Amino acid sequence: MNNINSLVAGRILDLGATWHYRLDDRIHLTNNAELWQATWLEKNEKIVIKTLPSKYFSHFQTAKLNANNKENDEAFLMKKISQHLVLEMNTLENLNHPNILKLRHNGQDQDDVMVLVMEQMHCDLEQFAKLHRGQGLAPSIALDICYQLHNGLKYLHSTAGLRHLDIKPKNILCRLVGQTDLGSRNNLLVVKIADFGTIQNTSSSTEDDLHIFKGTPGWLPPEQIIPWQQNTVQAPWLKYEKFQFKTSASTDFYALGLILFWLLTGSKTNFANVGQTQILQARQGMMNWEFLSKPFNQGLSGEDIKRLHSVLEKYPSHINEIRQCLKIWLRLSSLPL
Repeated sequence: MNNINSLVAGRILDLGATWHYRLDDRIHLTNNAELWQATWLEKNEKIVIKTLPSKYFSHFQTAKLNANNKENDEAFLMKKISQHLVLEMNTLENLNHPNILKLRHNGQDQDDVMVLVMEQMHCDLEQFAKLHRGQGLAPSIALDICYQLHNGLKYLHSTAGLRHLDIKPKNILCRLVGQTDLGSRNNLLVVKIADFGTIQNTSSSTEDDLHIFKGTPGWLPPEQIIPWQQNTVQAPWLKYEKFQFKTSASTDFYALGLILFWLLTGSKTNFANVGQTQILQARQGMMNWEFLSKPFNQGLSGEDIKRLHSVLEKYPSHINEIRQCLKIWLRLSSLPL
């Protein structure tokens, strides 16, 4: 049985019958998964493969067990990751929107590597931005990316009744229509929201809902950083589950505002950096979660505005549009640009 680290370009994933996939190029790697550009050999068709470590799948059938029935920390975490996998597969099977990644097939190969087969994409947004940063990512491109994401999120919230809660550049995949040179500026770019392992249902009696910590430090709004209340069911084996967080559909849009700022300036906001540092310290036990309840600047700092202004002064025709987007998504009362 292979560990995920053994996955290399050229490996064939055999899912039986007419489903054989060759791994071509890794798009990105996370702690719990890899994303690959791959080829469906029977159809000579380019697709995207998401794979997870095989060690997690002895727990696959028990993914819906109550988390309180824990054996130890590792077993608990494996069950949680299995739950995320079940959630992602079931979610993707029922979503249909041009700005949300489409699931084509799923299964396990002969070495028990779990495989999600999705439509072809070329890179993630972080990779795309790095390629274009030297030339400058024009506001028109940044706005087009964010408007596509806005449409995908509206569908996710209103039609599917879900919140994503982990909107970040690595969870946004890009497909180039036209030239396939990633560095070309003459491409039509299509972006799609991916990775639905942290979704939260919004179709309950109230849109705002309480849950344990979710998301990625550096791309979080205040309500994903500052705990709402202490968890009524204590989980001492995982310190960061001692608290609950209250989010809503606007949580995803705040992350979208952070992405727009990052696309324009090449940097995160001061709030995102401070929140990231404090979250990481709290989760590592270097300080108490309660410290996060102390107020700190949750909008744009003076330095943030200076960085934004230095970019937008070159593109005066876009200033009002960008100001309006950032005010709404980042919940700003004003934005002097």
